[in-house]
This record gives sequence, C-alpha cells and structure tokens, in this order.
Amino acid sequence: MHMKRIISVAVAVLGVVMVVYAISGMKRIADAKGNVSMINRSISGSSGGRMLGDKLSSEASQYDTKVRILLIAGLLFTAGGCFGVYHYRHHRR
Repeated sequence: MHMKRIISVAVAVLGVVMVVYAISGMKRIADAKGNVSMINRSISGSSGGRMLGDKLSSEASQYDTKVRILLIAGLLFTAGGCFGVYHYRHHRR
C-alpha cells in the first residue's frame, strides 16, 4: 500500500471518529437542554428562577457551535480521505 493511500485511510477513519463524537455530543446537548427546560418549567415563577433558568440554558447551549464545527470537519475529513483512497488506488490491467 502506498504511503499516500495509508494517509488517506487514516484521514477517513479520523473523519468517521469525529462524526461519531459530534453526533454523540449533539445527543448529550439535546438531553441537557431537555433537562434544563424541565427545570425551567418548575422554577420560572419568580425572577430569580427566570435568571437561573436563563443561566442554565446558556450553559447547555455553549457547545452547540463547537459540536457543529466538529461535525462539519469530520464530514470533510471523511470525504477527503475517501477521495484520497479512490484517487490513489491501484490500477490492474
């Protein structure tokens, strides 16, 4: 196997790992937002409760952008790695 092809396979595998990790992170964020909304419903009667609810919501949402960037980067790595594997394949005649 050529070195470029090995690197392409490694990049593709890294991309898949990044996508799986990002999807897992998105699920954890969604679960945290669900928990926060449940808490917000029970404490939203007072001004202190609304303040705490806003703080919890912002804490639960702080990783949204980072996880989306990880997902996009993982998809790009996977596509690039697959392209490299396809491009550097052996031609038999």
